[in-house]
Amino acid sequence: MSLTEDFFEYRGDDPKARIAAQDFRDGMRRTPLWSRLSWIDIRNRYKRSVIGPFWVTISMAIMVAALGVIYAQLFRIEVQEYVPFIACGFLVWNFISGILNAAGRTFIDMESVIKQVPLPVSFYAFRSVATEVILFFHNFIVYIGVALFFDIKLDWSVLLALPAFALLVLNAVWVVIVLGTLCLRYRDMIPIITNLTQIAFLVTPVIWAADLVKDRRMIVDANPFHHLVEILRAPLLGKAIDPLNWWVVIGLAVAGWIIAFFCVGLTKRRLPYWL
Repeated sequence: MSLTEDFFEYRGDDPKARIAAQDFRDGMRRTPLWSRLSWIDIRNRYKRSVIGPFWVTISMAIMVAALGVIYAQLFRIEVQEYVPFIACGFLVWNFISGILNAAGRTFIDMESVIKQVPLPVSFYAFRSVATEVILFFHNFIVYIGVALFFDIKLDWSVLLALPAFALLVLNAVWVVIVLGTLCLRYRDMIPIITNLTQIAFLVTPVIWAADLVKDRRMIVDANPFHHLVEILRAPLLGKAIDPLNWWVVIGLAVAGWIIAFFCVGLTKRRLPYWL
């Protein structure tokens, strides 16, 4: 048994917890399958396209260039400072919004598979998150171009982006499981999540800096999306990560995985009947 599978080993007497632990173990054992399927998802999404998923990268690059010049003037910020700021902001936000929007259809789109093949619930979540991770690294090209063009000063602290991104992925898995289950049971949740994601973008410091609301900083600190964005944006800009960002994101991961664990145990056998 691998270290990851041993992490999900459950030795208690709760049958639902045992079901959830077994589900996550089975999902991890099928890593070669869901990782391969995530590549196929990307390829099918952009079938017959010459550029393929790089259309997303081009769209992001155009958005960063256009908004970077215009909003730098509006906010009275130097272009060489503002463009890297929103480039990193869009990079992280596109991953977060992609997870939220994909979560609602994770199980619904797999109806025929769920009804015919006994795969773990976590398998579909891992596959969905892996697809968004691939798109993230496509968009990462924009950051590399911006970093080189504007000569972002980076040091060894940029390596903190690795554990920061790992935490984002951990949070993404439980979000897909929980929201995916809710959207499967209550289909009205899908447009609700879409609308809330748009609102979250406006109230989260993605294209505007948190320093603009110094007198109301509590509003920003109470926004979990701010911490999810900032924990990765800060090291990519060569800045130190606020300890509060670490605590909030780690706390979200711990609480979220507990919820996801019980969600799988309670609903695993009911999912096919909700399709």
